[in-house]
Amino acid sequence: MDKPEEDPTPDNESLGFLVRGAYRAFTRSLNAQLAQHDIPSSNWSALRALWRQDKCSQVELADRLHVEKSSLSQVLVSLEKKGLVQLTRNAQDKRKTIVELTPKGRQLKDEILPIADVVNTEATNGLDDAEVIHIKRMLAAIIQNLQRSNGQ
Repeated sequence: MDKPEEDPTPDNESLGFLVRGAYRAFTRSLNAQLAQHDIPSSNWSALRALWRQDKCSQVELADRLHVEKSSLSQVLVSLEKKGLVQLTRNAQDKRKTIVELTPKGRQLKDEILPIADVVNTEATNGLDDAEVIHIKRMLAAIIQNLQRSNGQ
Protein backbone atom coordinates (compact mmCIF):
# COMPACT_ATOMS: atom_id res chain seq x y z
CA MET A 1 0.00 0.00 0.00
CA ASP A 2 1.32 3.44 -0.95
CA LYS A 3 2.16 5.87 1.81
CA PRO A 4 0.33 9.21 1.53
CA GLU A 5 2.55 12.05 0.39
CA GLU A 6 3.86 14.29 3.11
CA ASP A 7 2.69 17.89 3.16
CA PRO A 8 5.64 19.87 1.74
CA THR A 9 4.57 23.19 3.28
CA PRO A 10 5.58 24.57 6.67
CA ASP A 11 2.97 24.16 9.41
CA ASN A 12 1.99 27.84 9.31
CA GLU A 13 1.09 27.77 5.61
CA SER A 14 -2.51 26.63 5.52
CA LEU A 15 -4.45 25.91 2.35
CA GLY A 16 -6.06 29.36 2.57
CA PHE A 17 -2.65 30.98 2.96
CA LEU A 18 -1.33 29.18 -0.12
CA VAL A 19 -4.41 29.95 -2.24
CA ARG A 20 -4.16 33.61 -1.27
CA GLY A 21 -0.44 33.59 -2.09
CA ALA A 22 -1.13 32.03 -5.49
CA TYR A 23 -3.84 34.63 -6.16
CA ARG A 24 -1.50 37.48 -5.24
CA ALA A 25 1.29 36.07 -7.42
CA PHE A 26 -1.15 35.69 -10.35
CA THR A 27 -2.38 39.25 -9.86
CA ARG A 28 1.14 40.70 -9.74
CA SER A 29 2.14 38.83 -12.89
CA LEU A 30 -1.07 39.75 -14.70
CA ASN A 31 -0.73 43.43 -13.71
CA ALA A 32 2.85 43.46 -15.01
CA GLN A 33 1.73 42.00 -18.34
CA LEU A 34 -1.33 44.28 -18.65
CA ALA A 35 0.53 47.48 -17.74
CA GLN A 36 1.49 48.14 -21.37
CA HIS A 37 -2.24 48.36 -22.16
CA ASP A 38 -3.08 50.52 -19.09
CA ILE A 39 -5.47 47.82 -17.87
CA PRO A 40 -5.21 46.80 -14.21
CA SER A 41 -6.26 43.28 -13.24
CA SER A 42 -9.37 44.73 -11.56
CA ASN A 43 -10.53 45.83 -15.04
CA TRP A 44 -9.38 42.60 -16.67
CA SER A 45 -12.03 40.42 -15.01
CA ALA A 46 -14.89 42.63 -16.16
CA LEU A 47 -13.53 42.84 -19.70
CA ARG A 48 -13.06 39.08 -19.89
CA ALA A 49 -16.62 38.48 -18.71
CA LEU A 50 -17.95 40.95 -21.28
CA TRP A 51 -15.90 39.35 -24.07
CA ARG A 52 -17.64 36.08 -23.21
CA GLN A 53 -21.12 37.63 -23.06
CA ASP A 54 -21.57 41.29 -23.92
CA LYS A 55 -24.40 43.68 -23.12
CA CYS A 56 -25.83 42.86 -19.72
CA SER A 57 -26.97 44.70 -16.63
CA GLN A 58 -24.48 45.73 -14.00
CA VAL A 59 -26.20 43.35 -11.57
CA GLU A 60 -25.85 40.42 -14.01
CA LEU A 61 -22.18 41.23 -14.56
CA ALA A 62 -21.56 41.46 -10.81
CA ASP A 63 -23.23 38.07 -10.36
CA ARG A 64 -21.06 36.52 -13.08
CA LEU A 65 -17.93 37.96 -11.44
CA HIS A 66 -19.09 36.99 -7.92
CA VAL A 67 -18.65 40.56 -6.66
CA GLU A 68 -20.96 43.14 -5.15
CA LYS A 69 -22.60 45.60 -7.56
CA SER A 70 -21.07 48.49 -5.63
CA SER A 71 -17.56 46.99 -6.01
CA LEU A 72 -18.05 46.80 -9.75
CA SER A 73 -19.15 50.43 -10.09
CA GLN A 74 -15.62 51.87 -9.86
CA VAL A 75 -14.31 49.35 -12.39
CA LEU A 76 -17.06 50.22 -14.87
CA VAL A 77 -16.48 53.96 -14.47
CA SER A 78 -12.77 53.37 -15.16
CA LEU A 79 -13.54 51.27 -18.24
CA GLU A 80 -16.00 53.89 -19.48
CA LYS A 81 -13.40 56.68 -19.08
CA LYS A 82 -10.99 54.59 -21.19
CA GLY A 83 -13.66 54.24 -23.87
CA LEU A 84 -13.88 50.46 -23.47
CA VAL A 85 -17.48 50.16 -22.28
CA GLN A 86 -20.64 52.18 -22.60
CA LEU A 87 -22.99 52.49 -19.62
CA THR A 88 -26.62 53.31 -20.33
CA ARG A 89 -29.81 53.29 -18.31
CA ASN A 90 -32.34 50.60 -19.09
CA ALA A 91 -35.28 52.22 -20.94
CA GLN A 92 -37.85 50.13 -19.03
CA ASP A 93 -36.21 50.37 -15.60
CA LYS A 94 -34.11 53.48 -15.02
CA ARG A 95 -32.58 51.89 -11.88
CA LYS A 96 -30.72 49.36 -14.05
CA THR A 97 -27.48 50.15 -15.82
CA ILE A 98 -26.67 48.29 -19.04
CA VAL A 99 -22.99 47.55 -19.70
CA GLU A 100 -21.84 47.10 -23.28
CA LEU A 101 -18.40 46.91 -24.87
CA THR A 102 -17.49 49.65 -27.30
CA PRO A 103 -15.76 48.79 -30.59
CA LYS A 104 -12.48 49.76 -28.88
CA GLY A 105 -13.29 47.38 -26.01
CA ARG A 106 -14.06 44.55 -28.43
CA GLN A 107 -10.82 45.16 -30.37
CA LEU A 108 -8.76 44.94 -27.21
CA LYS A 109 -9.75 41.29 -26.80
CA ASP A 110 -7.31 40.00 -29.42
CA GLU A 111 -4.44 41.98 -27.87
CA ILE A 112 -5.11 41.20 -24.23
CA LEU A 113 -6.67 37.74 -24.06
CA PRO A 114 -3.38 35.99 -24.92
CA ILE A 115 -1.81 37.66 -21.86
CA ALA A 116 -3.78 35.33 -19.60
CA ASP A 117 -2.26 32.38 -21.46
CA VAL A 118 1.23 33.75 -20.81
CA VAL A 119 0.53 34.13 -17.08
CA ASN A 120 -1.07 30.67 -16.86
CA THR A 121 1.89 29.14 -18.70
CA GLU A 122 4.30 30.83 -16.27
CA ALA A 123 2.26 29.61 -13.30
CA THR A 124 2.14 26.00 -14.48
CA ASN A 125 5.75 25.75 -15.61
CA GLY A 126 7.04 22.27 -14.79
CA LEU A 127 3.57 20.78 -14.36
CA ASP A 128 2.15 18.33 -16.87
CA ASP A 129 -1.35 18.61 -18.34
CA ALA A 130 -2.79 16.01 -15.94
CA GLU A 131 -1.47 17.93 -12.93
CA VAL A 132 -2.96 21.20 -14.19
CA ILE A 133 -6.34 19.54 -14.74
CA HIS A 134 -6.15 18.01 -11.27
CA ILE A 135 -5.37 21.39 -9.65
CA LYS A 136 -8.28 23.02 -11.50
CA ARG A 137 -10.68 20.29 -10.35
CA MET A 138 -9.51 20.55 -6.76
CA LEU A 139 -9.82 24.34 -6.69
CA ALA A 140 -13.28 24.18 -8.28
CA ALA A 141 -14.34 21.67 -5.60
CA ILE A 142 -12.98 23.90 -2.83
CA ILE A 143 -14.89 26.88 -4.24
CA GLN A 144 -18.11 24.85 -4.46
CA ASN A 145 -17.67 23.51 -0.91
CA LEU A 146 -17.16 26.98 0.52
CA GLN A 147 -20.01 28.51 -1.47
CA ARG A 148 -22.32 25.73 -0.31
CA SER A 149 -21.28 26.17 3.32
CA ASN A 150 -21.93 29.92 3.03
CA GLY A 151 -25.37 29.42 1.50
CA GLN A 152 -24.42 30.81 -1.90
